[in-house]
Amino acid sequence: MQENKIIDILDKLKNNAIFRLSLTSKELFHSNFWAWLLSKYPQKFTSVFYLNYDNKSPVVVRREKNNFDLYIEINNRLIIIENKFKSLPNKKQLEEYLEKAENWSEKEIILISYIPPSFKMDIKDSSYFSYKELYKRLEKVELSDINSTDKAIIENYIECIKLLCELQCSDLTDFDTLEAFWDLYSQKDVQEKLDEINFGLTLQRNFMGQLANKLLSKIKLNNLNFQIMTGNSHIAYIDFWLPNSESSVSLCCNGEYRYVFNIKRNPDDTKDNLIEKCKNKYGSFLSNKNCIIGRKEYNCFMSKDNAWIYKKRDIKNKSFADIALIIENDLTELAKI
Repeated sequence: MQENKIIDILDKLKNNAIFRLSLTSKELFHSNFWAWLLSKYPQKFTSVFYLNYDNKSPVVVRREKNNFDLYIEINNRLIIIENKFKSLPNKKQLEEYLEKAENWSEKEIILISYIPPSFKMDIKDSSYFSYKELYKRLEKVELSDINSTDKAIIENYIECIKLLCELQCSDLTDFDTLEAFWDLYSQKDVQEKLDEINFGLTLQRNFMGQLANKLLSKIKLNNLNFQIMTGNSHIAYIDFWLPNSESSVSLCCNGEYRYVFNIKRNPDDTKDNLIEKCKNKYGSFLSNKNCIIGRKEYNCFMSKDNAWIYKKRDIKNKSFADIALIIENDLTELAKI
């Protein structure tokens, strides 16, 4: 995706009234808007969110009841809508919400997320669809018989979702390397536009979500886990790890790659002690990994019982195929230590 296309979409979002209204709290805004659609026009919009709706039964909609984004009752069936726009989907949260609804014999939770979930949607009584699918469904709703004021608002909202999807669905991984994406992302014009609409981290997460799917299609490891995160440095990254492993690798949006080791901490362990433990266990593995030599050889974060020690490697100029192979080889080697 070229710089001028990104800027064009960001400009259109900036000028979209609904998007500008959403900036105070993106997820709450969308959930509130959906609740309004479902409450005022249930026969038109309920099937957008719940495909099995019969287009006639009464619909009861509540916001934030039991902490659910949307709480919908239809014919003694509970439909929980969990909306994720700026934040990332959380599997444990979905499972906990279903547990809260254990008294309902008929229930399901529907995840609607701008960024695809970084886990398998294998939770019983659950389903997922994207904002792209939301746009497709909204676009098909007949609005000619809605009053002109509401129609204009709804059309502006649909245009907002369309622009968000254009930004998301353009293949950001057309770039050959992480450096190519980061160079574009860091350009002054792009940064100014992203800052105007507070969208920088969302674009990073979007890119990393697409990249994760591309890498997973190339990595030949069973039971590989991954999660998209955002650190204190406001840079999105992907953690990759194998089950029961005390180590992982992290791929950062700016091209930094980290080997991360979980070291058990005793009460009298200092940071230096813990780094020595890490060196003794993983030093041989790290010796040929072309790690960055900086002010600190190792970085260490400590909790009461554990420490997370990591070492950096620069792979921003590597192709995505090469990165997939590096991740596969590294996790395979680490699983043997």
